[in-house]
Amino acid sequence: MEFITKVYKMSDKLAIYFPKNRQIYYKGVIILVLIIKQHNKIEMIAKFNYNIIIRKDFVELLNLKEGDKIKVIIKEIKNINRTKELFCNNKIDLLNLIPKKTSCGYEIIVTKIIKNDEEWLRIWYSHDRGSGRQLEIRRFVDIKKFGSLLGQYQAEGTKNKSNKSKSLLRFTNKTIEEHIDYLNSLYDLGIQKDDIEIRFTYDPKLFSNTEIDSILLQFTSKTMLSIKVNSEEDLGGWAFATIIRNTILTEIILYSMDKIRNMFAKSKSNGYLENYLLENFLSKLLQGDGTLDVTMDKKYNYPEIKIKIVDQDLNYLNDYKHILQNLNFKVCLNEKHIFVRSSCGINHLFFLYKIKAFKNSNNWNKLLIAIDLALNGRRLSTLKRYLDLVKYQKFSASQVAKLYNIVTRSSYYWLQNATNDGYILKINENGKEIYWETTEKAKIFTKFLKIIQNDINELKSKIGTEDSKVILKSLKLKNKN
Repeated sequence: MEFITKVYKMSDKLAIYFPKNRQIYYKGVIILVLIIKQHNKIEMIAKFNYNIIIRKDFVELLNLKEGDKIKVIIKEIKNINRTKELFCNNKIDLLNLIPKKTSCGYEIIVTKIIKNDEEWLRIWYSHDRGSGRQLEIRRFVDIKKFGSLLGQYQAEGTKNKSNKSKSLLRFTNKTIEEHIDYLNSLYDLGIQKDDIEIRFTYDPKLFSNTEIDSILLQFTSKTMLSIKVNSEEDLGGWAFATIIRNTILTEIILYSMDKIRNMFAKSKSNGYLENYLLENFLSKLLQGDGTLDVTMDKKYNYPEIKIKIVDQDLNYLNDYKHILQNLNFKVCLNEKHIFVRSSCGINHLFFLYKIKAFKNSNNWNKLLIAIDLALNGRRLSTLKRYLDLVKYQKFSASQVAKLYNIVTRSSYYWLQNATNDGYILKINENGKEIYWETTEKAKIFTKFLKIIQNDINELKSKIGTEDSKVILKSLKLKNKN
């Protein structure tokens, strides 16, 4: 149906009026309303009635006033079914993660639209007193960015279920780099800068105006976003908050966070895409709520490493416990002191490094030093042998013994164990001395070790010492301060 009409005023709001001859749908039917004023237009989902209120944000976009002539086109639309699969073409399908109803029980309406040759979702809901703000987001989004977004919000987002916070998506963190990651994930969803509010809160007793101005300049220069500044005495520090006021987006993020966290807690992830999503979720969760504790065992001169995640919600803690257990961590849950904790072997440390857990924090530096201390300990220093052996086309037990100043029998035993682990392959030539060669697994591992070693060397150069124990002490002091 298409017609020309005037904008009417109802109380303090603007509306479209439908006389009887234009009431072609039953009251309550979901319709798409296209409003055109001159060369500008908007599309708005609504429930059909004899009058339809035009939302404030659309009034502002079209600069509507009472009495303006507008062209109106309406058509009935249907709520599309949610998809059963989470992944599609190596991306997250958000249609799988949109709940059918809000937490208050109101139906969430979803339709597909095309923007810039890309499939988007237009999402809307109504309640007894009106309707929520319409949301448009991409249907298919990057796995890493979305996993990181959920992990960040799981750790440091507002998850209160009170009525006040249901329309507020708030992420709080001190680190500018974390907000940049969070913002990039929001932009990938299709969220616009105009919809984002940044707040900065600081303790005026602890910082000078010059220090605050410097911090704010860093943030604005990197994000190109304006900041609302508040001071709060006895805060004990400062932090940025990234805020979006949209009920539907809040519902989607909280629903997605719970669904994916529960999915990984119930069973081990299967397949590359699930693993990739889990790793990015866990990395940001640890960055926000996790800590890494490294102490030296004086007797064996070897580091003892533990990770810990603290959360006041016991249901969350129980999920963290099962997620870590599914990743082969040995986990204990302490309900009294609200944390889960696990000791870490070298493979756990390699995993944490691989997923960039604790990145942008002091715990990342502790992770690097923990790996360095472990690899230089007597038990694990043999892993560094692959760095040398991949350079040889072949080698014998006697050559290995000479290279590392060990007896031939010890060399032989080590080669056998390395063969069992898949890093070395035994070969024979002319029935003479037995030779070995490194496998593709060893070559991949050595590349990984070199990358880690580069990060360790960079940290040592920055701090100004090669002594990892000295660095560890300084990092612990930094945590206390």
